[in-house]
Amino acid sequence: MSRVLYKFIAGSGCGTQNDGIVTSPGIHLAMPSSPTVTLTFGPDEIALHVPADQAPWPLEDARRWLDAQFVARECEPLRASGKVLTADKLITIAEAIGPREFTHDAALGRDFALAATAALARPQVHIDVGARTLSY
Repeated sequence: MSRVLYKFIAGSGCGTQNDGIVTSPGIHLAMPSSPTVTLTFGPDEIALHVPADQAPWPLEDARRWLDAQFVARECEPLRASGKVLTADKLITIAEAIGPREFTHDAALGRDFALAATAALARPQVHIDVGARTLSY
């Protein structure tokens, strides 16, 4: 199940487009201002925001960072075939890092968000670690 990372704002009607998309008269869909990765660890949810002035990472830099983290944190493939998909890699790395390290190391959180959004080419990503699901 995908979580909606947008918020509805009462507006004056169609035709106004400030920071989002006008969907119908009186409802304005505001999009988050910067790339965000939301992690769910059971009842706890952590939002990792990429600073607005931060340039996105190139795909190869994101893959390289994820590969290094996967090896350094001794992550294991989720699939019996041994194939490691990008989504699987993000889930297992998030699980290995855990909520405590994400909340105490802002640079790690920023780098994870930069790598995740670049690797998936999506500005908003949700990872439910316990359920082992990823959505955007």
